[in-house]
Amino acid sequence: MQELIGAGCILFPCDPKGRPREKKFRKDLANEYMSFPSIIHEVFTAQGTAEIREFFGFQAYDFPKPSELIRGFVEQGTGKDDVVLDFFAGSASTAHAVFLQNRTDGGTRQCICVQLPEPTGEQSEIRRQGFNTIAEIGKERIRRVIKKLQSEAEGHLAFEDRSEDLGFRVFKLAESNYRQWRGVGERDGEKYADEMDLFTDPLLPGWKPEHVIWEVALKEGYGLSSTVEERKGVKGNRVWRVSDAERGQSFLICLDDKLKAATAQALKLGKDDLFVCRDAALTDEQAANLALTCKLKTI
Repeated sequence: MQELIGAGCILFPCDPKGRPREKKFRKDLANEYMSFPSIIHEVFTAQGTAEIREFFGFQAYDFPKPSELIRGFVEQGTGKDDVVLDFFAGSASTAHAVFLQNRTDGGTRQCICVQLPEPTGEQSEIRRQGFNTIAEIGKERIRRVIKKLQSEAEGHLAFEDRSEDLGFRVFKLAESNYRQWRGVGERDGEKYADEMDLFTDPLLPGWKPEHVIWEVALKEGYGLSSTVEERKGVKGNRVWRVSDAERGQSFLICLDDKLKAATAQALKLGKDDLFVCRDAALTDEQAANLALTCKLKTI
């Protein structure tokens, strides 16, 4: 305390009943933003309603939060490259706010919005407009926010050498594409054998390559912003490369019934390359050779 007084960092009140206060210098602050007051009086709920009307032309969602309110939280509570998670996305005000704050300070924040497919009212105007669930309202709002931001950016001079990411992806939670071991109700060798035969190929009937590829990517710890590209110039098999720029890693995956010998040669796999394919697609010889050539994982 004596050191602070000696440095002139303590303000003493004129009234003896008052309390001394410490001077705060900007250079010493961990955050340049002042914390929110107990009552936020600069943003109103009516602004959220006005935004929805602007994007949809009518009251598409009840009691939407103003994007400016969420933007203020994002500004104070996040760094420029953080991930913002909203478990109750509603009309996607949070996604809108993250886009706005990124444009304000040049940040690269990402946003994950989660919303159950809660049905809209059967007699509501939004249902008559073709939006059957609240999740669809949020997705459409994000599309329209992006379109508006792109329109506002047209014709402006770019004084900074940076690109603005205005894309987004939609994922739906679904059952696994892998068979789940159910066991058998009684100790019967034949029934166990029949159950084991099903796992010769553990993928469920009706699986789709895109769904399996993303499930494998998630199991390998890859992010939702990863890219999936089909490799060109590989004859005889379809092969995709999954890349996660943030991790600086990628892997190759083939989901065909049979892996042709020429495919492995064309891919030029090295010891550090991860290659994923179906176990049923490999002969024992192919599996042994690939295991020596690269990091092999089978489905």
